[in-house]
Amino acid sequence: MAVGRLLAPAPKPVGAPPAELGCESLELRDRAGRALRGWYARAGRGADAVLLLHGLRASRRQMLARMRWLQSAGFASAAIDLLGHGESDGEQMSFGWHEASGVRAALDELRRRGHARVGVIGHSLGAASSLLGEPA
Repeated sequence: MAVGRLLAPAPKPVGAPPAELGCESLELRDRAGRALRGWYARAGRGADAVLLLHGLRASRRQMLARMRWLQSAGFASAAIDLLGHGESDGEQMSFGWHEASGVRAALDELRRRGHARVGVIGHSLGAASSLLGEPA
């Protein structure tokens, strides 16, 4: 059935964080206890941060070029696998509704790390998830 395939998760191995960015691996939990995996790239002390969110059926690897650019511009960044994608938990896609819980968890983590100002760049599903994940 086409709908079943459309909602099916897209798990895939992502691999180690890119060495050239000095990334560290992240493992976060949303409020429902589901694991989200990602990378965090530091920048200078007190730097602003940007959360990067991939598109449908992709993974955090889709955001690598943006991570490199942000780091060169002096920003810290984090890229996560949304629920049901990459190496994160999730049994189905919800086109942003459930994925938004991962956005909230990642934003909380960036603030916990001392980033007072955090921006978000989302592609496709990542953009929808970001709009549902952080109320104005």
